[in-house]
Amino acid sequence: SAEEVHCELPFCYAEEENRIIHGVIDAAYRKDGTWHIVDYKTNEDGDDLDSQYEAQLASYVSAFKAITGEEADAAVYHIDVN
Repeated sequence: SAEEVHCELPFCYAEEENRIIHGVIDAAYRKDGTWHIVDYKTNEDGDDLDSQYEAQLASYVSAFKAITGEEADAAVYHIDVN
């Protein structure tokens, strides 16, 4: 039911004068006018992944804002592979 969806969204931008940030956002979607970023993880222990990957999620939010001008939230989605 999302209004817009992007998967495997590559990004590259200058965070500071001498620092380039690049990566790939697993998924970003807009629902009810709000953007959400999802990072898929397959860690054996799926507990508290948002905290474990807080810096990575913050980088994704910053990149999304820098590139699109849009605010977003971000969360980890744990995929159980057992």
